[in-house]
Amino acid sequence: MGSLSTFRDLLETAYGELLNATEVAYGPVIVIDDEAQREVQIRSADGDSTVFRWVLERQSGGRYNGCWMTTRITRERDREAGPNR
Repeated sequence: MGSLSTFRDLLETAYGELLNATEVAYGPVIVIDDEAQREVQIRSADGDSTVFRWVLERQSGGRYNGCWMTTRITRERDREAGPNR
């Protein structure tokens, strides 16, 4: 059970804002060749806003040939709560 709790701790530490978001806004999907990207802005209960970028790649060959899989999620920027969000 240790590895499951370690994974959960990792998710909460790295992506706690995503897990506890109160609002979500999705940007457009941008596809270039076999890579797709999308920005996702989340807002927490305290009003802070963070933008994450999802990157997916279309798999070639093997069991998942042609499937889109998430290859990374990065924090792009934080925005302070307030009138100029």
